[in-house]
Amino acid sequence: MYKGAILLPVFLLSGLSLLLTTACRKTGPLANPTSAADTTGVFSASIAGTAWTADSVSAVLVQGDHDWEKVLTITGFSKDKFITVSLLDTSSVRAADSSIDVGQYLVGGWRTAAGFAYAADKLAFRGDSVWQHVGTAYSGQATVSADDSVGRKVTGTFNFTARVLTIDSTSLKVDSLVVSNGVFNNIPYVFRRHR
Repeated sequence: MYKGAILLPVFLLSGLSLLLTTACRKTGPLANPTSAADTTGVFSASIAGTAWTADSVSAVLVQGDHDWEKVLTITGFSKDKFITVSLLDTSSVRAADSSIDVGQYLVGGWRTAAGFAYAADKLAFRGDSVWQHVGTAYSGQATVSADDSVGRKVTGTFNFTARVLTIDSTSLKVDSLVVSNGVFNNIPYVFRRHR
């Protein structure tokens, strides 16, 4: 079995873990000391045909247990939505390198893979906030068009289609949601080593 077959489920589970940890938050945007808070970058997309721009963005590039695996996670937040883009890079670059490969990342890819998460519309539930619409992508792609590993900023595009679970007072339902024309432009990121 090649390493991609093993890494993809781990990669997807880490994306789901991120979605679940941010899905039940009491406060606003993520305050994560291991990521860079963006002040000048742009993170935007068209969600089901409606333009959306994030109010804040955080990004972190984490090197895995091996020198050849890194995951870049970018999350854009607004008051009522968030989108997460996670990119798995398994190039053979060594540990000291804080870059991510320029190129295309596909949902279901094995050497370079993409994962996407979406959530919208917070509801009050037993003194906490939960997202009414939550989903992960079953198809999509991201393209990293530029990476400045010295200044640690990344630029690219993305689009995906997600299965979104909707919770209301009477039922649960699953719909498809198309996110298109996604842009992450000049997004600063922090580089961390897993070990």
